[in-house]
Amino acid sequence: MSFAKQVKNNLLEIISGMALHPENFSKHPETDFTRNRKLDFPSLLYLIISMETGTVKDELLKFFSYDKDTA
Repeated sequence: MSFAKQVKNNLLEIISGMALHPENFSKHPETDFTRNRKLDFPSLLYLIISMETGTVKDELLKFFSYDKDTA
């Protein structure tokens, strides 16, 4: 396995572990990430990490593969 794949796998494992207790990483733990949304905790972290230099709209469209139900 290449070094890049190891780093990516480690990052994904860390995000998965964080997703078990999102209340530890939110400003309002009693309400943040408690309802079903298009951008749940792990998806939001993946989006932030994968964002490039485009506008937020373009980055969201790219992240959701240009789906009409984009957040």
